[in-house]
Amino acid sequence: MSPTAGPKDGLVRLLHEEIALNWVVASGSAAELSMTNSWMLFELIVKSMVEHLELTNCLNSVRKGRFPHQFTDDVSTLVHLSTTKVVGYNSSDPKLAQSINCSLAFFIFDLLSIMDRGFVFGLIKTYYKVIMTKSSSTPDMIHYKLDFLRIVCSHEHFVALNLPFGTPYTALSAPCSPTPSVTSNNSQNSYVSAMAGIDKTLYAELSAEFRQQHFLVGLVLQELATVLDISNPPLHGKAIRCLRNLMTSHDLDSRYNEVEARARVAALYILPRDRHGHHSAVAYPAAESHDRLNTIGLLEDYQGPSTTIAATTISPEVAYAISGIRNYSYVQETPKNKTPLSSENTRHLLLLPLPQNPRQEGKTRRVHPRPRLRPQRPHQPPQGSLLNRKFRWKKDQIRTQFYDSNIKNEAELEITYHIEGSLATEVCLTILDALELIVQVASTSELHHNLLGTVLKVLLHALSRNQSTLALQNLFASQRSLIFKYHNLLFDEETDSCADLCLLLLKHCGSQLPSVRSQAAASLYLLMRQNFEIGNNFARVKMQVTMSLSSLVGTSASFSEQSLRRALKTILVYAESDADLQDTSFPEQVQDLLFNLHMILSDTVKMKEYQEDPEMLLDLMNRIAKGYQNSPDLRLTWLENMAKKHMERANHTEAAMCYVHSAALVAEYLSMLESQTHLPVGAVSFKHISPNSLMESAVSDDVLSPGEDGICLGNRFTEGGLKALLEEASNSFQIAGMYEAMNDVYKVLIPICEANRDFRKLGQIHGKLQEAFNRIAQLHGKRVFGTYFRVGFYGSKFGDLDQQEFIYKEPTLTKLPEIFSRLQNFYADRFGPDVVQIIKDSNAVDVKTLDPDKTYIQITYVEPYFETYELRYRETYFERNFNIKRFIFATPFTKSGKAHGELHEQCKRKTILTTANHFPYVKTRIQVVSREQIVLEPIEVAIEDIQKKTAELAAATTQEPADPKILQMVLQGCIGTTVNQGPMEMALVFLSGIADSTTIPTKQQNKLRLCFKDFSKKCHDALKKNRNLILSDQKDYQKELERNYARFTERLAPLITISPSQAQGVVAANNNGLHNSKLTPLRW
Repeated sequence: MSPTAGPKDGLVRLLHEEIALNWVVASGSAAELSMTNSWMLFELIVKSMVEHLELTNCLNSVRKGRFPHQFTDDVSTLVHLSTTKVVGYNSSDPKLAQSINCSLAFFIFDLLSIMDRGFVFGLIKTYYKVIMTKSSSTPDMIHYKLDFLRIVCSHEHFVALNLPFGTPYTALSAPCSPTPSVTSNNSQNSYVSAMAGIDKTLYAELSAEFRQQHFLVGLVLQELATVLDISNPPLHGKAIRCLRNLMTSHDLDSRYNEVEARARVAALYILPRDRHGHHSAVAYPAAESHDRLNTIGLLEDYQGPSTTIAATTISPEVAYAISGIRNYSYVQETPKNKTPLSSENTRHLLLLPLPQNPRQEGKTRRVHPRPRLRPQRPHQPPQGSLLNRKFRWKKDQIRTQFYDSNIKNEAELEITYHIEGSLATEVCLTILDALELIVQVASTSELHHNLLGTVLKVLLHALSRNQSTLALQNLFASQRSLIFKYHNLLFDEETDSCADLCLLLLKHCGSQLPSVRSQAAASLYLLMRQNFEIGNNFARVKMQVTMSLSSLVGTSASFSEQSLRRALKTILVYAESDADLQDTSFPEQVQDLLFNLHMILSDTVKMKEYQEDPEMLLDLMNRIAKGYQNSPDLRLTWLENMAKKHMERANHTEAAMCYVHSAALVAEYLSMLESQTHLPVGAVSFKHISPNSLMESAVSDDVLSPGEDGICLGNRFTEGGLKALLEEASNSFQIAGMYEAMNDVYKVLIPICEANRDFRKLGQIHGKLQEAFNRIAQLHGKRVFGTYFRVGFYGSKFGDLDQQEFIYKEPTLTKLPEIFSRLQNFYADRFGPDVVQIIKDSNAVDVKTLDPDKTYIQITYVEPYFETYELRYRETYFERNFNIKRFIFATPFTKSGKAHGELHEQCKRKTILTTANHFPYVKTRIQVVSREQIVLEPIEVAIEDIQKKTAELAAATTQEPADPKILQMVLQGCIGTTVNQGPMEMALVFLSGIADSTTIPTKQQNKLRLCFKDFSKKCHDALKKNRNLILSDQKDYQKELERNYARFTERLAPLITISPSQAQGVVAANNNGLHNSKLTPLRW
């Protein structure tokens, strides 16, 4: 049979690909029949795959490239589908489920010989994932898994697939397969050559590292350990027989007759030879002691987190606790919870045929320099004298080795560390037992309830020390139990301990050990849950966790930010899967907290990267400060740090704003403590200084009471601290020349000084105010403030800034080329000079037309924008440059596409940008949050130009004291001989149509006509004012200006004068427009 067929479309379709594709998309009866005959379809797929490889001469090619990605995806889907059917048919048709399970196992068995083995291992993991997700604990599912393993593990290259080399128990070199074949020679998945130096502990336990290196045998041992812990003798026998048959096949395999090969195979089974001793004790439970000291005394092979020596035998309790199969419990276990093994199963377990190796003693080094004590037989009960000798021997050995100054080699030092770690674990667990007894006694007697606080402090101290994984697991369990039973102990009595506990839990959440990280995440989640159940909020835990994060990030070398992110994700999963609280706000609050922590963590890490980018650095600092919105102490610290950064760059206005925000924050929390008339009522009292200060209002549900909840206790959250912050703000405003803002700040400070009868301070304040007011009067009309530019970023290299636009506040009189040069040089140094491009026009940017490999910066000069009603109360130049958040820039264009054209073609697009906050702010750039555009027709552009010239004339004419130079310069620009064609040409272009005295002017024409009338009058007033200001040598210049004005008015008169009929038409049109305006909303 050929694996290919030639369809009509001329394309060659492969049989195995078509079967896999149609199988996974099949539905109804076709899907049912496919599963019923799965054995045949699987065999067809494998046969077609092999023939295809033979026909295409691909048997010697790299495994990863033998089959297309689409086919491998279909195979993955097929395995997932088949496993799901196994689970589904288990209740309705167990026989069919067993058939599908075995067929799938044989299919994967065959794939190990022809496909990439890493991919096939992934299929096995998929099988396990589906089985375990559905119902892995039922006996039927375990039967299916054991059958599946029995078939897959019968592969001829089972030993090679388990990578029996590169472990601490074998030599560093990795020999080839004992029976080289095409498939084994082409395997690209050997990666263990670099793993030979890994700690033996990881391979003496059923850990993740062991299962990763020895994948298949790890699954077998995992199932064996799981089965032996449940009550089901038939399953016991099946699991033991599976392992026994597997090891027997190795023993009888002629490929492993050599000593070195047998040693490598033996290294795969070091762990079960040590484990079965534990289950032999289960077989005869009468021989077990009920005293936990026996268990602790047998922990001589446990090693702490810093040791590097592994034992060839491991205590069952430790092995099970670390491997995750069974948690170690400090509560006494009774043998009745275990199902004794039958005598036959016990015999098979004890007589597992491990291959004997006469040189194995040299290959796998023992840990102990002295012979180990003889293990007790299953029928022999432990004797007290022997137990005492064990403890005494260990004590003497530790004392001798620790103080022995003649330690000769590194091995003996490692042994010392190993024993020291074991002793530390035993001591910790013993102390934990004592604490549990104290808790039990205290729970039954109110007289001893005060001991619980001491128990909590001891637990916190233990968690703050370097502990072994086993000790930490039990410490976390005790901590959760104590908090669950006595949550008032943490939230009402020992409030300081809440902060300590949050810090320790967050620290352990950053551990790189998954077992420690998961335990800490569980404890932190329970803490949040307990706090929430008290008052539908866990504000205190939120604040303490946030504050703890600030003290951990960047300060601890062992703290892993990536590990913390994983722990936070685990907590989120807990919250989303907690069915009891799904109808509450708890999951949303947890999500908000974790998002805030994630942002703080990310921004804090980014600060190191952007030390040379002042705008980005202050953006990050501001975001971090916002993250601490409900932790006022930390927010105040970050605001002060931002003020110092601004002072370094001479941005005194922004530094003053940082102090204003700080003062508003302090005032907000002072008002919670006690309402006093001379103190500000909160952040709202600072609104007249800056509307941004309202951000400091404590209106969130997470706000805590100052003092009672351990916050706002520093000197800064006092009346004196508030005065100091206001003084700092005033001084910074003074340096920046913002004298009006100084007055606003002192309006808050003066009542405080008056209430305190601090007349000396009042005298100083009024002296500074007098000086400030004098400066305002002296600099009238001469003051200049910041310059504003719109900056847009385009390009993926900008990261978060891509397609974002900001308003930059630059120093006074900054020119456009200056900011061009600064930003271009900065980003050129960062990305490369050939990558950064500056867009010099203000047109809208089409991102699709940009080169994705380059970065683009668009810079446009903008001016503050005000509506007409705003100008009524923003009269001074300072008022029009302070507390502003709307900006405008104009872009000339023509409908033909050109930027400039004739007067009758010239249009203008005015873009109004609104920022997220008012300038000045705590940073010098603010993101644009909205924009609107207004398009002016050519006649509207002319009206705007004439109105602008008219306003300039009026300002120069009414200026006091008069400035002849300014007045003459403006006049020259309006009616000078070189420029009089400008206004005149506008009149000719747009008003010549109404000069015939019959055409009724349009609304825009009439508006332009009136603008010219006003313009002409202002020119006359300016000439008259200039005549009184000129000197004797300027009389000829004055006459020339008057002649120009006469010619201008003579030519303009017929264009702006209309007949009575035209006037009536204009009035009628205006009345008509007024009537129509009632039908539409007013546009401000």
